[in-house]
Amino acid sequence: MTLINLSSEIAFQTTRSGGKGGQNVNKVETAVIASLHIDSSRLLTDEQKTLIKEKLSNRINSEGSLQVKSQ
Repeated sequence: MTLINLSSEIAFQTTRSGGKGGQNVNKVETAVIASLHIDSSRLLTDEQKTLIKEKLSNRINSEGSLQVKSQ
């Protein structure tokens, strides 16, 4: 099995979660946004980049980064 180091490809940012959260709502950064700049990725092939741009266009920002949020 080959391990791939994604730390140079993906940037992580913490933010406050929305919605219900009890005592810590709007006080603690409990959500994480991961960003991958598609065109500068060295791990993705050109075919994969094109497919991501087509299928996930609603998650790609104006700078060309794919963004996924987990909260």
